[in-house]
Amino acid sequence: MLREEARWFQQQIAALDPTRVYPMLDIGSSTKAVRTLEQPWIETSLFKPARDKGYTVKHVDIKDAPGVDIVGDVSDVSFLHSLSSEGFRSVLCTNVLYCFTNREAVCRGLVELLPIGGYLFVSCPYRYPLIPEPLDTNYRPNTAELAKIFPNTKVLATTTVRAQLSFASKCRRLRRYFANSRYQRLKFAIRMLLPFYRPREWLQTITDFSWALKTWKVSCVVLQRYEPTQQGKKITSIYGERDAVPTAEVAAR
Repeated sequence: MLREEARWFQQQIAALDPTRVYPMLDIGSSTKAVRTLEQPWIETSLFKPARDKGYTVKHVDIKDAPGVDIVGDVSDVSFLHSLSSEGFRSVLCTNVLYCFTNREAVCRGLVELLPIGGYLFVSCPYRYPLIPEPLDTNYRPNTAELAKIFPNTKVLATTTVRAQLSFASKCRRLRRYFANSRYQRLKFAIRMLLPFYRPREWLQTITDFSWALKTWKVSCVVLQRYEPTQQGKKITSIYGERDAVPTAEVAAR
């Protein structure tokens, strides 16, 4: 998760009634080490403020590791269905949808585990390099495309977050290509001079290298579930009365 992405979601969550946001189910922030050490802005922006106020956030991941509260495969729709009885009022799903080959089924499952009026805070890479682990299906939606994949939801807010990188940060990105080893630097330089040797591999190397200098972007949306039988009418839930507008209609406006 980008720092700017975490701050935007922090602002969106802070603008809502916390009693209608929590308990929250977090999908995508991985283990405690990732949230607190590798990307500490996730913890400080999103989870520590909620925990300090006594609100509940449960972290789900396929890995059984410290900081994972619920172990399970989110791509298994039956697993998502089993979570519907846990009483979650919102889902935070950041930068994981690109991993799923059954993305539509997963998104429907995430919507259905929430009550009417429940919130979804969702992000996905938009202009972003290949992410080899665990799987990258090259799903790179804009905000309208991202919102549309969640059925029976209303769009509350969208943005395309840009990574604000300093020159030093870009230099750190380049280290994977220009490592400390002289051998690795020489190997990379020679490889660049041989485009006709394994051309696809060469082209992928060039593409990966160029991403180190580009501005990465992430699509972010805030959605709210509505009752499909009430489409186009006023609906009343624990979140108050509002217009039930389908996602596809909002995206087209």
